[in-house]
Amino acid sequence: MAAIAGGPCGRPRDYSTSVSYVGQEFPVVADDGSKASCVLCQQPLLADGSARMQRFKDYMDDTLDVAATNAEKAISDAVAEIAELKLMHATDFPDHLEQVRMRAPKLADALSAFQASVIERRLAALTRLAGEDCQPEPEMVSPHADLKELSQKLWGEKDGLAQAENAQEREKLAAEKAKLEDRSILASNRAKLFIRRDLLLADAAYTKALAEVQTRGITQQANKLLDTHLTSAVADCFDAERTRFDIMHLKVGLSRKSAQTKAEFEIDTQTKMTKVTSEILSEGEQRALALAGFLTEVALTEGSGPIIVDDPVSSLDRDRSAKVAERLSEEALHRQVVVFTHDMVFFNELCKAADDKGIEPVTLALFSDKNAAGKIDAAGIAWKGLNVKKRIGRIKNAFAPLPKLLATSPSDYEYHLKNLYGRLRDTYERVVEEVIFCDIVRRGSDNIQTQLLRYVTLSNDLAIRFHEGMTLANTHSHDNPAADTVPVRTPVEFNSDIVALEQLVQDLKAAGQLAETAGPQMKPKK
Repeated sequence: MAAIAGGPCGRPRDYSTSVSYVGQEFPVVADDGSKASCVLCQQPLLADGSARMQRFKDYMDDTLDVAATNAEKAISDAVAEIAELKLMHATDFPDHLEQVRMRAPKLADALSAFQASVIERRLAALTRLAGEDCQPEPEMVSPHADLKELSQKLWGEKDGLAQAENAQEREKLAAEKAKLEDRSILASNRAKLFIRRDLLLADAAYTKALAEVQTRGITQQANKLLDTHLTSAVADCFDAERTRFDIMHLKVGLSRKSAQTKAEFEIDTQTKMTKVTSEILSEGEQRALALAGFLTEVALTEGSGPIIVDDPVSSLDRDRSAKVAERLSEEALHRQVVVFTHDMVFFNELCKAADDKGIEPVTLALFSDKNAAGKIDAAGIAWKGLNVKKRIGRIKNAFAPLPKLLATSPSDYEYHLKNLYGRLRDTYERVVEEVIFCDIVRRGSDNIQTQLLRYVTLSNDLAIRFHEGMTLANTHSHDNPAADTVPVRTPVEFNSDIVALEQLVQDLKAAGQLAETAGPQMKPKK
């Protein structure tokens, strides 16, 4: 037996059978009629030694047999104690599993996984008891808590079904079912029911009101409310617009067209003369009144839809033209305002008013020819309508293709560059009006904004830089005598001239801000 070979006498037995006495059973006490030697001490075995060796072998064989028998019995008992898992192997287990699945799909999946894990763990235990190697036992997650919860739920349903067998309970349940069905119908038609209820209430109120009052009285009351509230609101707004355009001296107001309950108004000349308004007022006064009426309607109309105004300052003086520009730019804070005009002075006033309110105006130039009207000028707004910033931008765009032109035609390059220096000279002139003198006096406008004088300052350094830039622009834009040698500026030099102008404008504005800030703190010299 393998156990004997590994026991206390296993090593002497192996040595005797494989080295000392090959092929002879252990213990060997005689060899060919002579005394054998002890496999341990190699001394000849006497009669007492032979007897002791034989008794040692018998003792060890008996002890090992008993141990092997006990081990086999322990294994047999352990195998018998492993449950057969009859429920897991039951033929109706899949049916029960499907019934659970109808109630709780996740629990059914957990039970299926638990069944596989339990069966696999049992096979692994039997394999190890048989002395064979096997894979590690799979991890198990017991669904006991979920099964217990499902069981309690099923017991509750069972009790409910048991109560339903009682006649009174069935009637009670039937009444509750009918009540729930009625509530379901009401809930699905809730919106319609509320609408119907509100209509019935409104109809009853109207019926009662019609019975208590006459139509004529209602009309009179409506007219009274219109005159008290709506008419006064419109008149106040109209007067506010007239004040903005400085035409309050005109004895003109608004009145409702008729006694009907409609918010329609007409111009009231507030005179007994039979002449119509167009025969009393000048064209400019009519234009200002029309704008006041239009903006009154815009102010009292809900929403923020765009408005379009076509040549709004025709026949208006320059002072009112500036007021119209201010009012339209103010309206542009609330809605899109589209203005068509051919008046360049008004255009500049409108752009300035928009800039003052933080609005970036989008400008387009339109023209007409023999083929069609309303064509868009690809060059954009006319040059004289551009401010310093936009003029510099226009010059940069026009200069962009010139470096390539220089490589192919120096003559064309010189021609176009000369024109750009003329535009640069115009921009320097515009800097005087717009930046140095802060638009205090503007060409084409009667307004003088003396309050902006606090920003005006011109240091020697800035004056010299302006003079140098203006001189450079004049030199390269004028037609110089043929005897004078004035080299054509390179693209790099022209770019540096543009940068110098931009930096000069920036420094002039910074100096103006500094002068305005330091002005109140400066003391007059004695």
